Amino acid sequence: MSCHRARELIHSFIDDELDTRQNDTIRRHLDECEACKVAYRNQLTLRSGLQGKSLYYRSTSNLRRRLRASLRQSLKHTVAVLF
Repeated sequence: MSCHRARELIHSFIDDELDTRQNDTIRRHLDECEACKVAYRNQLTLRSGLQGKSLYYRSTSNLRRRLRASLRQSLKHTVAVLF
């Protein structure tokens, strides 16, 4: 497997979306290629960092209330247009 192809498949490998043959092939490549192994580890680190709670914003109750009201109004308008 080429490094280019391995790097194309890293995300699918991490997500366990590859078939057994591809999974074994990329695993062997990662065992043999330090550069691709670093790319793989970097993706794992990035993914882990993006799952942290510090990146999520908890909206205020006022904002949630306004959004719900806006969505209800939009839905009423959409239904009125359709019928």
